[in-house]
This record gives sequence, C-alpha cells and structure tokens, in this order.
Amino acid sequence: MGPSGEQCSARAFLQIDHVVPFSEGGSHEHENLRILCGKHNRRREAGWE
Repeated sequence: MGPSGEQCSARAFLQIDHVVPFSEGGSHEHENLRILCGKHNRRREAGWE
C-alpha cells in the first residue's frame, strides 16, 4: 500500500519486509513479514510508514 492507503499494483521486484525490523528485535515469523514492492520498501526505509 502507498502512503495514502492506495493499493500498489506492482507485480515484479517484490521484497519481503519486516514490520518490526530484525535489527530492532523483530522476528522472521510470518506475522512480522509482509510483501512490498521495491519502491515502497525504499520509502519505508527512508521513514515512511
């Protein structure tokens, strides 16, 4: 999803993201993982939630 809640239509270059970052104690369990496109994953890493 994008920052305003719109559904992302990307179908390629998808990445697995940790909801709570592993470096901050997040787990590799499926409850803490989600799929984001590369663009939205980079935005999240830059501070977008």
